[in-house]
Amino acid sequence: DGTFYKKFQAGYPICQRFYTLESKVGFGEIPFFARPGETIDITVRKDAGDRYVCVYNNGSSSDAARWLRTRDEITDVLFPLMLFEGSFDEGNVLADNMWQNVMYRLQTVSRREHYTPMEMQLALAYVQTRFAYYYMTYAMNRRYALMKQQQDESAEWQNLADAKSYYHLRRIDFDNPLLFASSDFPHLLNRIQYAQPAMRALFSTAGQQRMDNYYAVLREMLGSKDNTLIAQLCLYQQMLTESRRWQTDKESKYAMFSNTFTHPYVKAKADEFYSRTMAQTELATPIPDAPMADLIRSLCAKYPGKILMIDFWGMGCGPCRGAIQASKELRAEIAKRDDVKLIFIAGERTADGSDAYKQYVAEWLSNEETVCVTNADFTRLQELFQFNGIPHYETITPDCRRVRDDLRIDGYDSFDYEVQRLLDKLK
Repeated sequence: DGTFYKKFQAGYPICQRFYTLESKVGFGEIPFFARPGETIDITVRKDAGDRYVCVYNNGSSSDAARWLRTRDEITDVLFPLMLFEGSFDEGNVLADNMWQNVMYRLQTVSRREHYTPMEMQLALAYVQTRFAYYYMTYAMNRRYALMKQQQDESAEWQNLADAKSYYHLRRIDFDNPLLFASSDFPHLLNRIQYAQPAMRALFSTAGQQRMDNYYAVLREMLGSKDNTLIAQLCLYQQMLTESRRWQTDKESKYAMFSNTFTHPYVKAKADEFYSRTMAQTELATPIPDAPMADLIRSLCAKYPGKILMIDFWGMGCGPCRGAIQASKELRAEIAKRDDVKLIFIAGERTADGSDAYKQYVAEWLSNEETVCVTNADFTRLQELFQFNGIPHYETITPDCRRVRDDLRIDGYDSFDYEVQRLLDKLK
């Protein structure tokens, strides 16, 4: 009868949207804003102009209805920034113009639509997240372009490595938890965590000094005197990445990270992670009964008796595509094995994937098991496996259990060794 019901997990307020390509009336997107624990009722119907619109009948979406209807009208002006291919100096000039344009658009639309104070706060946070994400994506793509051109010793390369060059980020309130609501936030966190100045600082020294250097660079990049929430989340994510290699002295290595966390949310998440890691003695654990878990179970059923290595990737991720392309010959050998199966999962605007996605899969992954999900469902997979950056790899045992982090197959560089190590443990 045209109705549907969707239930999902949310640990904080989120702004997402449902997509469909099966609409017979040309209306395929339902944006919404939701807080944990609430039920939202949305009706799609025609307005006075005979156009289909969303009517928000209750809850947080109703409180933010004007913003939900017009948010893309505000932020669409930013899209050219992410696709820009000019030099970093030129990119900073463009970013300045984009910021002025989006602020003008925000003021114009908010006045026209009579945004409430809450809608204005949501709109500003959404604009800041999207601007910062597009800006950092441009910087990342520019770095890869210089690497491809073998200009990694150029003045522009050094400019990309200088924290002071990212002065546009100082416009963003990185302590604002409303940034979390945007679906762009996990990607923004990833871009900042792996920004060239930050990574150079992290690996220039050892011990506590590397933490101090990392925070110092992020303070300069983000224009803050203190270690912002997002800066601490970046180091928290780095802790998760490194923890799988903690074979000894786990307590002292954890303390080195934990002592830097002053935000109560980050500290609580870190303590929770460490307690879970220390208590983990099993080789693998059951997949939680959470959204998107059924997808993983269906893949296990499709390839019985095989270890699954899942490669989470995306078209907008240069390192993802680089790893896929560099591993082509190795993957041809892996395909001959009867004990391991590679699975490639990407998030796209729709589950059918863009034309660029389809073309890339046909060229580089034509003989692989590929799964395309919506960006919203990809976010659910990130929550299921607790990761924010891609490429990310997970290993699933033949009985559909998740291999613990320190034993999972982590990409292709040491594939044979890591598979054999895991097989020895499974015996």
